[in-house]
Amino acid sequence: MKDSERLDLLKEIGGTRVYEERRRESLKIMQETG
Repeated sequence: MKDSERLDLLKEIGGTRVYEERRRESLKIMQETG
C-alpha cells in the first residue's frame, strides 16, 4: 500500500471526503442562488 493510498483511506475513515463534498455542494448552491 502506497502512502497516498493510505492517506486516502484515512481521509475516508475520518469523513473528510464527505465533508469536502458537502462543502462543495453548498458552495455550488450558494453561487447558483446568489
